Parts: sequence; C-alpha cells; structure tokens
Amino acid sequence: MNAISIFRKTAGRASAVAVLMLLSACATQMVWVHPDRPGERVDQDLLFCETVARSEVSRPQAPPPTVNLTGLASVIRMMDQAGIDREHEAEITRHATECLRKKGWRLSGER
Repeated sequence: MNAISIFRKTAGRASAVAVLMLLSACATQMVWVHPDRPGERVDQDLLFCETVARSEVSRPQAPPPTVNLTGLASVIRMMDQAGIDREHEAEITRHATECLRKKGWRLSGER
C-alpha cells in the first residue's frame, strides 16, 4: 500500500466522520412537554415513574453455567447477563415512558 492510497482512505474516513457530525448537530432533540405543567416538573414525574417501573419490572438472572472448562462458561454467563441487563433497562424505560404519557407528558421535537 503506497502513501497515496493510505491518504485517500484516511481522507475518506475523515470526510465520513465530518458528515456524521454535521448531521447529528442538525438532529431534532426530543423533549417532554405537558400542556398544564412547566418543563421542570418532568424531572419529578420521571423520577416517580422510574421508581415505580423498577418496582414493577423483575430483574431476571442468567442461568448458572453447567460446564466450566477454563472459565469459558463463566465468560459466556457474564455476556448473557449483560444482554439480560440491557433488556431489563429497556423494559424499565418502556414502563417509565408509558407512566409519563399517562401523566399527560408528550415527546416533542425541538431544534
């Protein structure tokens, strides 16, 4: 690989990164709005809704490893648990979002 082809690859990657940064700067930011309450109250309602969601959503555990050859089963279990934890947090977010909607909050785009 010569210097010109390395430069072209690097320049192409830099251009792609620059375009992505510009697009993300123009992206619409979603905010919670309520017809009767000021925007600052969303923090209080969100804390309430997350607390309720965490009490309602049970946290599953990955099954224990059945075979432990050189620790590989433990690594696989940790990876399984990480996936389960991500799903658990997503479920809490879904419950909290539904709770906020029931309280009258709506997501709205803001630039």
